Amino acid sequence: MKIPLFYKIFSGYVLVIAVLAGLVIAVSFSLIRAQFVDTLDAQLAQKARLLAPDLEPAVRGGDRAGVRALLATATLRSPERFTVITTGGLVLGDTQADPLHMENHRDRPEFIMALNGEAGNSIRHSRTLGEDLLYVAVPLMDGERIVGALRLSLPLKDVSHLTRHLRIRIASIVLVLAALSLLGAFFLARHLSGPVRALSTASRRLADGNFETRLFLKRRDELQDLAEGFNAMATRLEALFSESALKAEELRHVLDSLQDGLLAVDASGNLTLANPVFCALVGRDDLLGRPYWEALREPAFTDLLRGVLKTRIRGEAELSLGDRIFFTGATPLEEGGGLVVLLHDITQRRRLESMKKDFVVNVSHELRTPLTAITGFVETLEEETGEPQRRYIEIIKKHTQRLSALVQDLLTLSELEEQGFRLQRERVSLKPLVEGCAKIFEPRLKEKGLELRLEFGDALPAVDADPFKLEQVFINLIDNAVKYTEKGSIRVTAGPEGDRVRIRVMDTGIGIPREHLQRIFERFYVVDKSRSRQAAGTGLGLSIVKHIVALHGGTVDVASTLGRGTTFEILLPIAHR
Repeated sequence: MKIPLFYKIFSGYVLVIAVLAGLVIAVSFSLIRAQFVDTLDAQLAQKARLLAPDLEPAVRGGDRAGVRALLATATLRSPERFTVITTGGLVLGDTQADPLHMENHRDRPEFIMALNGEAGNSIRHSRTLGEDLLYVAVPLMDGERIVGALRLSLPLKDVSHLTRHLRIRIASIVLVLAALSLLGAFFLARHLSGPVRALSTASRRLADGNFETRLFLKRRDELQDLAEGFNAMATRLEALFSESALKAEELRHVLDSLQDGLLAVDASGNLTLANPVFCALVGRDDLLGRPYWEALREPAFTDLLRGVLKTRIRGEAELSLGDRIFFTGATPLEEGGGLVVLLHDITQRRRLESMKKDFVVNVSHELRTPLTAITGFVETLEEETGEPQRRYIEIIKKHTQRLSALVQDLLTLSELEEQGFRLQRERVSLKPLVEGCAKIFEPRLKEKGLELRLEFGDALPAVDADPFKLEQVFINLIDNAVKYTEKGSIRVTAGPEGDRVRIRVMDTGIGIPREHLQRIFERFYVVDKSRSRQAAGTGLGLSIVKHIVALHGGTVDVASTLGRGTTFEILLPIAHR
């Protein structure tokens, strides 16, 4: 149960006032009583000292009658009880009891102190009179010798009677002051709790969305500073909320205008955002708060999002939904542990790519027959034609061969890109395979005066690869190196690196400009078209290399310095034993 601040403050004051009032009463009563007792103690000691010289001769001689006569005279002038005691504790005389029936007093505290030569006192219950008494004893001296003690006693009921009226007055004054303090505490508690209550009410209104709430206090203290701070905060929140609402509206319009499907998923896998395109794609508009696998029941989509949520690494995938194809990218969010997913419709692009591939394959197949026929007729004409026309026949033959190579490369590339294509994998030793490829280029190397060096370690592991396709990779790379290197050497190195083999094909040729490095693996892309024509290149060799390496689960990269040479680097997985 919530306790209001007013009651907490007021109850605290009540507790403090009650404790202080109790302490004042208790301490004052104790001090007053002690003061009265000290005064009586001094008075009794003074009376005893005045009577002691008269009693000393009788006590020294053990004269009970003399002691009794002197005590009888003393009681006529004073109401106190007088007791005369010898050094052995024997009572010689007492004004209120028969000394013969009184017990020995040698163990009384005040008597022991008197025998030590000083006035002694104590308060205790008297068994003789049956009440609390104040006892004061002084020594009876015979010169320097103590011969006994005179003790005076007075009932403390007389002290209580004297202090009772004073205690009543003190208690009345304390209670009146406590009542006034409680009244002041009531108003002070209300004075302190009122602004806090007003601030609490204003805070609730602000939390409910009423940003026009303001708090005004007529004070000159920290609570006024707090009110001003609250008003400044409310003003800032109002501005921020308006700005946030405007941005949210802008974001909503942006999401609605997107042609791609967009959704956001939290760390638990529940959808927190879905634009209209995605809702239309899945045929539902009640997606918020539902798991992503319930929104789109597609294994590839589920695996993609589950992997990104687990690894926190961006993932991509292509999804086929009905007759449409979507490129799906999932990006993890730094805050909150969720992710954002974008589905881009690439159906038309894939159809165009498929049409282009089909066209290239069909054209290539159709060109093979006439090219074969042309090649045959050119070879026949070459044998039957005289020397003046032979130059024209050589030109026709050269371009026919180039066109045949282009058709063959197109068919190879189409085969590699065909869905469901499978490599004929086996354990392949790289050294004999590359050595076999190098033999093909021996005449051209000798013609250009180039040196081809193969540098393989003795412990080079085998790779899991299709040997025929891997030969195409090295033939293309070495062929390019020979084409574009006029002097120097070509090196092929290979060595293990972790669970892969790193292969480098390095030349000292003309190099490739930096701006072309990112595109040289594209089909038909050539750096220098005029030089490519002279070297009879098709522009498809490096594209074939990249596809073959990718099918083997490897990577290919290039580094080059213009005028100093080029290095192609390939990483291939090591074969499992």
